[in-house]
Amino acid sequence: MVLLIRSADIKFDSRINKYITLLERENIEYHVLYWPRNREPEKQENTTFYTRKATYGAKLKSLLGYLGWFKFILSYIRNHRKDITVIHAIDLDTSMVAMLAKMLFKSQYIYEVYDHFADSRNLNGVARTVACKLESLVAKYANDIILVDKKRIKQHGFLSESNIHIIENVPNNQFLKNEDVEVNKPIKICYVGVLESNCRGLENILKAIEGRRIELHIAGFGGCEQLFKETKHNNVFFYGSVDHEKAIELMSSSDVLLGLYYLSNPNHIYASPNKYYEHLFLSKPLITSKGTPPGEKVTLNNSGWVIGDSLNELEELLDWLENDSNRNNILELGENAGECWKKYYLNYFDQFLKPTYLALIKK
Repeated sequence: MVLLIRSADIKFDSRINKYITLLERENIEYHVLYWPRNREPEKQENTTFYTRKATYGAKLKSLLGYLGWFKFILSYIRNHRKDITVIHAIDLDTSMVAMLAKMLFKSQYIYEVYDHFADSRNLNGVARTVACKLESLVAKYANDIILVDKKRIKQHGFLSESNIHIIENVPNNQFLKNEDVEVNKPIKICYVGVLESNCRGLENILKAIEGRRIELHIAGFGGCEQLFKETKHNNVFFYGSVDHEKAIELMSSSDVLLGLYYLSNPNHIYASPNKYYEHLFLSKPLITSKGTPPGEKVTLNNSGWVIGDSLNELEELLDWLENDSNRNNILELGENAGECWKKYYLNYFDQFLKPTYLALIKK
C-alpha cells in the first residue's frame, strides 16, 4: 500500500490528486492522511483526515495542532506498517514523521518538496538554520526525492542528484481550444490559488482594478482573503476556496490569467507554479513577474506579459488591456500558449508522470 501524507486539504491540491488518479487507474492500493484544517470534509474512500481545527499561517498558535497531527500520522503508520510498502510524504513537516517511521519501523519513504520550507516562509536567523538542517536531514534519509523543477536542486543545496526526480506541475488534462476575446465586453482577469499577502501582487491588483472596465475573478484562501471578501469594487468577484474542477472552469471562462511572484519572497526565484502550466493548457495569456522562472518562460514563448513588482507597471498593463484595439493581441498570446502546451505537455501524464511515479513506488 502507498501511504500519501499531506498537511493540507487534498480537495484543493491538484498535484496529489494526479497521484491518486494514477494509483486508481493502475489498481494500486493506497491511503491518504491529510489535515483539512478549517473545513469539515465529506468522507472519501481511502482517506483519513485529522479532525483538529487550525488556521493556515498561524505559526506558533498551530504548534499543539502539529504535535497532535504528528502523533496521528505515526500512530497510523505503526498500526498499518505491515501493509505499507512506501510512504509518500509531502513537504518538510510530514517528511520528518516519515523519517522517524523509517528509523522505528524500517519504512521506505519518498520526500516530495512543493516549496522550500525556509524560503517560502521568509525565515531568518536561528529558525532558518534549523529548518534548513532539518530539510537536509530528511533528504539524506529519503529513498527518493521529488521536486517540481530542476532549478530547485540548487535552492535546496542537495549534493547528490542520484535519487532526485523532477515531476512538473502539469495539469492532467487535454488541450482546450481558446475562444475569441469578445470586443465591447470587459476583459476578465482570473487568479485561483493561495491568497498570500504581500508577495503575490494581490493587494496591488485590487488597487489597480478599481473603476476600470476590467473584471477580476478571484478564488482561494490565505492571508489577504478578507480583502476580497470585503471589497466594494463592483468589478471584483470572489468565490472563496474551490476544487480543481471549479478552478479550471473559472480560468477557462476568463481572458487572462494572473500569476505574480514578487521577489520579496526568496522562494519565488525558483517558482514553478501551476499557473504557468495552466495558462498553456487553457490557451490563456499569463501576467507574471520579471526575474522568475515563469517570467523567463513566458518571455521565451511570447505567451503573456512579464512585469516588475511595482503598482505602476501593473497599472500600465491594465491600461493596455482596457484598449479594445488590443483584443487580437491578447488572443494571439493565448494561441502561443496553447501551441506550447501541444508541443511539450499534451501527453505529459502518460508519457512522463506515470512511468516516473510507478518506478518510484514499485522499487
